[in-house]
Amino acid sequence: MFTLLGQRNFALLWWGGLISQMGNRVLTMALPFYIYAQTGSTVATATMMLAMILPSMLFSSIAGVFVDRWDRRQVMIITNFILVFTLLPLLFLQRTGWVWLVYLVAFLEATVSTFFYPAENALLPQVVNNEQLLAANTLNSLNNMLASLIGPALGGILLGRWGLGWVVLFDCLSYLLAGLCVFFVAAPSEQT
Repeated sequence: MFTLLGQRNFALLWWGGLISQMGNRVLTMALPFYIYAQTGSTVATATMMLAMILPSMLFSSIAGVFVDRWDRRQVMIITNFILVFTLLPLLFLQRTGWVWLVYLVAFLEATVSTFFYPAENALLPQVVNNEQLLAANTLNSLNNMLASLIGPALGGILLGRWGLGWVVLFDCLSYLLAGLCVFFVAAPSEQT
């Protein structure tokens, strides 16, 4: 199973997915804590969680339909680069004090991310052959679990030690690296 990580295209896709999801989990952990620290309100914190969860419920089916029609590799690359620019307004939060901006950015980030995950899953069969698909899906699930394990811990450490700006910079860097990893995947360009 782990021999698949020795295949260039799969390894790039796998690392790109892991890095992107880890950055996402870092931010997902940090934003509710940041909102609670700023407002002291559990309602404001719950609203933050809703802003991060609602897009998945509203848009994942729609995103899947579009991803089926588009080049999956390009969707993953573009999604990661859009996410970098989506997060940048959070760097100016301390100057402006606009807490509402956190909700907007979280909602937009979650909305754009709904395109990434179906594209990653749909690209996988283009990168590996049918005999390797089960192992590839297993490794893909492993990177989801690793991101869920490492990302929140790292998000808490970054937020607690250096503040939200460092969380945002880490997440932006993760999306840039993930986009570059996927950029170098040599997968056939198929549109159905």
